[in-house]
Amino acid sequence: MLVPVIMVLVVLCLQAALWAQADWAVQSAATQSERIASGMGGSMPAGASAAERMLGSDRAVRNPVVSVRMIPGAQVEVVITASATSVLPGIRMHVRADRVGPAQVFRVHQ
Repeated sequence: MLVPVIMVLVVLCLQAALWAQADWAVQSAATQSERIASGMGGSMPAGASAAERMLGSDRAVRNPVVSVRMIPGAQVEVVITASATSVLPGIRMHVRADRVGPAQVFRVHQ
């Protein structure tokens, strides 16, 4: 009776570790994407592409959706949603990251 309980606990710990890895990867990708998109000479497509490259190499992240856009006040907003890889059938654990930062624009004052 003790072995099945231990097996369930091991699987739950594994699932929690996969979710934590996916959350960390999405948070890191959002930060990097915001830096690239808002940096001097950066662009929205370059920021989105950087996030997609980072997430594409992480097996803990499934079906990432990256959105990079300008919002009022010269701000760049990055939103990434994805699912964590699941070892439990029928369970989907979602992860999300939001980043907002100022767009760096060169201005000439006369």
